[in-house]
Amino acid sequence: MDYLIEQGIKVDAIITDPPYAVTSYSWDQIIPFDQMWDKLSKLIKDDGAIVLFGNEPFSSSLRMSNPKFYRYDWKWIKTQVTGFQNAKYQPLRCYEDIMIFSKCGAVASAKPPMRYFPQGIIPVNLKVTTKPINYLGDKKSDEKVSYTQEEANFPRNVIQFARETDLYHP
Repeated sequence: MDYLIEQGIKVDAIITDPPYAVTSYSWDQIIPFDQMWDKLSKLIKDDGAIVLFGNEPFSSSLRMSNPKFYRYDWKWIKTQVTGFQNAKYQPLRCYEDIMIFSKCGAVASAKPPMRYFPQGIIPVNLKVTTKPINYLGDKKSDEKVSYTQEEANFPRNVIQFARETDLYHP
């Protein structure tokens, strides 16, 4: 990472599963957040995404270590649960947090927006008529509004994938 930074190289995305101190292994130590964010912010493009995996309480600490860059979460539903050793004391774990960070915003008004390429969208060209949301007693809220919905099937923030077998992960 230092070499890339020294060369002035910027990347579109950084995707990593950092250690979050949930085991007694020597390598499972939380990376100091200030040092991590210093390096990642030098390496990521302004409209790029930093994608970090985690579980609580690490996930909350990670989000709060950089609220300025935090954008949203995905919840990854795992097909194989974990935590059997603690099953009599707490629920089995069946999801992992995927936290998205970026220098740019992840909303329609962001200028420029963070890069985002939703998958599985289908064209619909559907005529929709609805009442607008009533903000602060707006008198026009009873009038119906029509528009054409051009696309549907946008991704939701809960994802699930079939588990690959015969793989080793530490």
